[in-house]
Amino acid sequence: MTNQDQPFGEVVEVYTQDALLQLQRITINRQNKPLFTVNVTLSMLEDGRPVFESKKEMRLEEHGLSTLCQALMGLKHQSVIKGNHNKGKYAEAMFININPNETVNIILTSSNHERQGLEKSYSVTFYPDFRYKLLALAVSQLTLNSKGYSQTISETLSLLKAAAFPAYRR
Repeated sequence: MTNQDQPFGEVVEVYTQDALLQLQRITINRQNKPLFTVNVTLSMLEDGRPVFESKKEMRLEEHGLSTLCQALMGLKHQSVIKGNHNKGKYAEAMFININPNETVNIILTSSNHERQGLEKSYSVTFYPDFRYKLLALAVSQLTLNSKGYSQTISETLSLLKAAAFPAYRR
Protein backbone atom coordinates (compact mmCIF):
# COMPACT_ATOMS: atom_id res chain seq x y z
CA MET A 1 0.00 0.00 0.00
CA THR A 2 1.53 3.33 -1.06
CA ASN A 3 1.07 6.67 0.71
CA GLN A 4 -1.44 7.69 -1.96
CA ASP A 5 -3.56 4.61 -1.18
CA GLN A 6 -3.97 5.67 2.45
CA PRO A 7 -6.92 8.04 2.97
CA PHE A 8 -5.39 9.98 5.87
CA GLY A 9 -1.95 11.50 5.79
CA GLU A 10 0.32 14.19 7.14
CA VAL A 11 -1.06 16.65 9.70
CA VAL A 12 0.14 20.23 10.23
CA GLU A 13 -0.93 21.92 13.46
CA VAL A 14 -0.93 25.50 14.72
CA TYR A 15 -1.56 25.96 18.45
CA THR A 16 -2.52 29.33 19.92
CA GLN A 17 -3.55 30.18 23.48
CA ASP A 18 -7.21 29.53 22.64
CA ALA A 19 -7.40 27.10 19.74
CA LEU A 20 -5.85 24.40 17.60
CA LEU A 21 -5.91 24.61 13.80
CA GLN A 22 -5.11 21.38 11.91
CA LEU A 23 -4.67 20.75 8.22
CA GLN A 24 -4.62 17.06 7.27
CA ARG A 25 -4.06 15.43 3.90
CA ILE A 26 -7.09 13.34 2.91
CA THR A 27 -7.45 11.25 -0.25
CA ILE A 28 -10.96 10.51 -1.45
CA ASN A 29 -12.09 8.62 -4.52
CA ARG A 30 -14.31 10.38 -6.99
CA GLN A 31 -15.40 8.33 -10.01
CA ASN A 32 -12.66 5.78 -9.28
CA LYS A 33 -9.96 8.48 -9.36
CA PRO A 34 -8.11 9.76 -6.30
CA LEU A 35 -8.82 13.37 -5.34
CA PHE A 36 -6.29 14.91 -2.97
CA THR A 37 -8.02 17.15 -0.44
CA VAL A 38 -7.25 18.82 2.87
CA ASN A 39 -9.38 18.55 5.98
CA VAL A 40 -9.32 21.74 8.08
CA THR A 41 -10.17 21.25 11.76
CA LEU A 42 -10.57 24.03 14.29
CA SER A 43 -10.92 23.06 17.93
CA MET A 44 -11.00 25.29 20.95
CA LEU A 45 -8.64 24.53 23.83
CA GLU A 46 -9.72 23.76 27.37
CA ASP A 47 -6.95 23.59 29.98
CA GLY A 48 -4.44 23.58 27.12
CA ARG A 49 -6.01 20.54 25.40
CA PRO A 50 -8.14 20.52 22.25
CA VAL A 51 -11.80 19.65 22.70
CA PHE A 52 -12.38 17.56 19.57
CA GLU A 53 -15.96 16.70 20.55
CA SER A 54 -16.96 20.27 19.66
CA LYS A 55 -14.63 20.86 16.71
CA LYS A 56 -15.57 22.46 13.40
CA GLU A 57 -14.27 20.94 10.16
CA MET A 58 -14.23 21.70 6.47
CA ARG A 59 -12.92 19.52 3.66
CA LEU A 60 -11.25 21.57 0.95
CA GLU A 61 -11.16 20.31 -2.61
CA GLU A 62 -9.36 22.05 -5.49
CA HIS A 63 -11.21 25.38 -5.51
CA GLY A 64 -11.15 25.75 -1.73
CA LEU A 65 -7.52 24.67 -1.58
CA SER A 66 -6.51 27.25 -4.18
CA THR A 67 -8.36 30.00 -2.28
CA LEU A 68 -6.67 28.96 0.98
CA CYS A 69 -3.26 28.99 -0.73
CA GLN A 70 -3.85 32.43 -2.24
CA ALA A 71 -4.87 33.79 1.17
CA LEU A 72 -1.87 32.25 2.94
CA MET A 73 0.40 33.71 0.24
CA GLY A 74 -1.02 37.15 1.07
CA LEU A 75 -2.55 37.59 -2.40
CA LYS A 76 -6.08 37.86 -1.02
CA HIS A 77 -6.60 39.65 2.28
CA GLN A 78 -10.24 38.63 2.73
CA SER A 79 -11.46 35.28 1.43
CA VAL A 80 -14.56 33.17 1.89
CA ILE A 81 -14.70 29.45 1.15
CA LYS A 82 -18.12 27.86 1.08
CA GLY A 83 -18.19 24.32 2.38
CA ASN A 84 -20.42 21.45 1.52
CA HIS A 85 -23.69 21.59 3.36
CA ASN A 86 -23.47 18.13 4.90
CA LYS A 87 -25.40 19.12 8.00
CA GLY A 88 -23.87 18.04 11.25
CA LYS A 89 -20.27 17.37 10.38
CA TYR A 90 -18.77 20.11 8.24
CA ALA A 91 -18.72 23.88 8.58
CA GLU A 92 -20.67 25.84 5.98
CA ALA A 93 -18.15 28.64 5.50
CA MET A 94 -14.54 29.52 6.19
CA PHE A 95 -13.42 33.14 6.38
CA ILE A 96 -9.73 33.96 6.04
CA ASN A 97 -8.52 37.46 6.85
CA ILE A 98 -4.99 38.81 6.63
CA ASN A 99 -4.86 41.68 9.12
CA PRO A 100 -2.80 44.89 8.67
CA ASN A 101 -0.20 43.53 11.14
CA GLU A 102 0.06 40.36 8.95
CA THR A 103 -1.59 38.08 11.51
CA VAL A 104 -4.04 35.60 10.02
CA ASN A 105 -7.58 35.10 11.28
CA ILE A 106 -9.49 31.96 10.22
CA ILE A 107 -13.15 31.54 11.15
CA LEU A 108 -15.20 28.37 10.62
CA THR A 109 -18.94 28.84 10.94
CA SER A 110 -22.11 26.76 10.60
CA SER A 111 -25.83 27.27 11.00
CA ASN A 112 -26.64 23.93 12.66
CA HIS A 113 -24.84 24.85 15.86
CA GLU A 114 -27.97 25.14 18.01
CA ARG A 115 -29.03 21.52 17.46
CA GLN A 116 -25.56 20.32 18.39
CA GLY A 117 -25.18 22.65 21.37
CA LEU A 118 -22.10 24.28 19.82
CA GLU A 119 -20.98 27.82 19.18
CA LYS A 120 -21.98 29.25 15.79
CA SER A 121 -18.38 29.91 14.84
CA TYR A 122 -14.84 29.25 16.01
CA SER A 123 -11.90 31.42 15.14
CA VAL A 124 -8.14 31.32 15.45
CA THR A 125 -5.63 34.12 14.97
CA PHE A 126 -1.98 33.33 14.43
CA TYR A 127 1.26 35.02 13.49
CA PRO A 128 2.53 35.07 9.90
CA ASP A 129 5.41 32.67 10.58
CA PHE A 130 2.87 29.81 10.75
CA ARG A 131 1.56 30.60 7.27
CA TYR A 132 4.43 28.86 5.48
CA LYS A 133 3.97 25.41 6.99
CA LEU A 134 0.21 25.56 6.31
CA LEU A 135 0.83 26.78 2.76
CA ALA A 136 3.43 24.07 2.11
CA LEU A 137 0.96 21.30 2.93
CA ALA A 138 -1.96 22.90 1.05
CA VAL A 139 -0.07 23.69 -2.16
CA SER A 140 1.67 20.30 -2.27
CA GLN A 141 -1.70 18.57 -1.89
CA LEU A 142 -3.14 20.76 -4.66
CA THR A 143 -0.18 19.85 -6.90
CA LEU A 144 -0.95 16.13 -6.49
CA ASN A 145 -4.26 16.71 -8.32
CA SER A 146 -2.38 17.77 -11.46
CA LYS A 147 -1.45 14.20 -12.40
CA GLY A 148 -0.91 13.90 -16.10
CA TYR A 149 0.27 17.51 -16.29
CA SER A 150 3.56 16.90 -14.44
CA GLN A 151 3.05 20.17 -12.61
CA THR A 152 5.59 21.15 -9.96
CA ILE A 153 4.85 22.98 -6.72
CA SER A 154 6.58 26.05 -8.17
CA GLU A 155 4.31 25.98 -11.23
CA THR A 156 1.28 25.56 -8.97
CA LEU A 157 2.32 28.63 -6.96
CA SER A 158 2.76 30.61 -10.19
CA LEU A 159 -0.71 29.60 -11.37
CA LEU A 160 -2.20 30.63 -8.02
CA LYS A 161 -0.51 34.04 -8.31
CA ALA A 162 -1.74 34.50 -11.87
CA ALA A 163 -5.28 33.52 -10.88
CA ALA A 164 -5.30 36.09 -8.06
CA PHE A 165 -4.45 39.09 -10.25
CA PRO A 166 -8.02 39.64 -11.53
CA ALA A 167 -9.02 40.12 -7.88
CA TYR A 168 -6.73 43.16 -7.71
CA ARG A 169 -8.38 44.79 -10.74
CA ARG A 170 -11.76 45.10 -9.03
